[in-house]
Amino acid sequence: RQVARAARANGITEAMLGPWMKSPLLAASLSTSAVRERVVEMIRDFPGADYLATARDSVAREWTVPERLGEVSVPTTVVVGEREMDGFRAFADEAVAGIPDARKVVVPGSGHLLPLEAPDVIGDLVVDHFR
Repeated sequence: RQVARAARANGITEAMLGPWMKSPLLAASLSTSAVRERVVEMIRDFPGADYLATARDSVAREWTVPERLGEVSVPTTVVVGEREMDGFRAFADEAVAGIPDARKVVVPGSGHLLPLEAPDVIGDLVVDHFR
């Protein structure tokens, strides 16, 4: 919500380079200069429509994701970074517990931005999953 409000007040680029990049969510990921540089490049091209929409400030649904995990009926690999925030690591565990036959893979040394931090590992996991 803070990023959305900042985007509407100051523009998407300033909001993303400010409160979004300072979020604890990205601390582990942005500790690597190569990842930080790539994220800054991506932000410069990010239109940010989702953050500019006031509808993003509230969630209007009568169900929660955990309630519906048991409905997943396809092979599932849940991938989480070793340095991810506690809440996301807990959700990965919850997803694996709630999705029939799901497996969890923890990517060593990585945070929230796995495709940028460990692209080869993620690529291998995707190929492996679909084999």
